[in-house]
Amino acid sequence: MGIRSDVVLVIKTDLVKKLSDEMKQRWFHDVSACYKNDEGILYHWEYIKWYVDEYDEIKEMYAWLSEQPLEDYLLVAACHDYPESHENDIGSWTENPWNV
Repeated sequence: MGIRSDVVLVIKTDLVKKLSDEMKQRWFHDVSACYKNDEGILYHWEYIKWYVDEYDEIKEMYAWLSEQPLEDYLLVAACHDYPESHENDIGSWTENPWNV
């Protein structure tokens, strides 16, 4: 069965515009919820196997995000060790409209 996590990605509107339709389809096809406003988008995956080193889509997302300005996104992967472990959290858009 594996370890399941809740994952949230908040991403500013200007950065969303850089995503191709193919990237959106590969990365966000299985989100549990998506919330939009003028500042950006929140993607939420609930109870998902979030293995950063095993799934190509997740590897691609992390690689792409790591090339973007940190203040334009925040990804929080809440696994069974959360909140003690922040191992797969990246970005620094901490003053986002959803208070992630």
